Amino acid sequence: ADTPYFIVTLGAKGILAKMKNDIYFLSLDKVDTKNPIASGDFFLGGLVKYITLGEEPLITLKKAISYATANVLNWYPELKTEQLQQIYNAIKVEKF
Repeated sequence: ADTPYFIVTLGAKGILAKMKNDIYFLSLDKVDTKNPIASGDFFLGGLVKYITLGEEPLITLKKAISYATANVLNWYPELKTEQLQQIYNAIKVEKF
């Protein structure tokens, strides 16, 4: 059976993801981490949300990374709209 989605998170180094037939490496420049608690939950929640909505795979990955990264920028688990947009725009993408 084909596995349509396979993702390896690499922490601060980024993620390697197979989304249907495409493979991506996504990364960001280093951020000032204040709180890593729940970042994996934010990532997974964003990923599942946008896959369920049928969003394009690259947008789905960028949204999930934005959620997880915005969380680490704050002392308590939260997402700030301005942080999400800034992070989303700063994500570097390599497609293989």
